[in-house]
Amino acid sequence: MISAVNERGPQPGAGSPRQSLVTAEAAWGNDLDDWIVVLATACDNKSQNMIAKKMGYSGSVVSSVINRTYKGDYKAVEKATRGCFMAETLECPVLGELKLHICLGHQKRAVNLNPTSGMRVQLAKACRSGCVHARFSFGHGDEES
Repeated sequence: MISAVNERGPQPGAGSPRQSLVTAEAAWGNDLDDWIVVLATACDNKSQNMIAKKMGYSGSVVSSVINRTYKGDYKAVEKATRGCFMAETLECPVLGELKLHICLGHQKRAVNLNPTSGMRVQLAKACRSGCVHARFSFGHGDEES
């Protein structure tokens, strides 16, 4: 009797359980920062897409950061990693102590303000009025600065 075994996709026990960390170590070499180790380790413990979603990024961004081929703002991904997985915070002029990745999310929404609540308007005004944590150039429709 032939059993119906699904042979598609990764088989249990296939591949290295620490592949993202190994990849990061190879790509970054001596420049490997603590936040890259944390990001790669998180991807080894959960799916890369789950980690990316939690940070507010796509899986391809996280992959390219680990592989050191990302063409975007590494500092922003670092802040998101430090906020999500290293519990780093900052002092928001509106909300008080806030995790870094939460601040980045508010800033992204402030770029194209949709005034759906008074709090969102307050946050957008604070972000746009020279907040030291702002990473966007506001007021001209510009993207990241």
